[in-house]
Amino acid sequence: MNYLKAAGVVFVLACIGFLFYSFQTSSSLQQRLEEVKKSQSATSTRSRASSPAPAAVPPKVRRIQAEDPAKYGMVVTPDDVPQTAHEWENTLTSVIEDQKIFDSAEAKEALSKIPLDEAEHQADLERLEKSIAEHEQMIKDDPENAESKEELENLYKVKAVSKILKDKIPSQPAAPPVTAEPAS
Repeated sequence: MNYLKAAGVVFVLACIGFLFYSFQTSSSLQQRLEEVKKSQSATSTRSRASSPAPAAVPPKVRRIQAEDPAKYGMVVTPDDVPQTAHEWENTLTSVIEDQKIFDSAEAKEALSKIPLDEAEHQADLERLEKSIAEHEQMIKDDPENAESKEELENLYKVKAVSKILKDKIPSQPAAPPVTAEPAS
């Protein structure tokens, strides 16, 4: 039993010692922090008095532009957005020519592999023209329809690219019709 009392007394003394040590350490830390704050404020006051305020520097606006947009499959168009199919065709034609997108050997090889069926191409253009007319009418009916405006712009782009590609794809002779030979 004496052993338990002795252990309890030691435990209580250890707790009191820990609390005393914590109190001393925190008060000395507070004193040290106050000294550091005072020295920093004195230093900053002296430096403000001796050096002029820095001038406001406006942030630079940088535009990101790839060195070779065609390398990444990008077509860079001017900042002003074309509004009609004809404007899109002219813009994309000039951009493609300026950036020499179809001049590489890889592009010419890829274009040579695309079959061009005149009848199918003409049917696609007619469907495209019909869609363009429908969207133009939708915009006339509701000038605030953003979805129709965006779709019309996309249709203009498709039409322009279709015309440009038709000029770039070499004409290929039509394949002869496939007929079944009678069995002998």
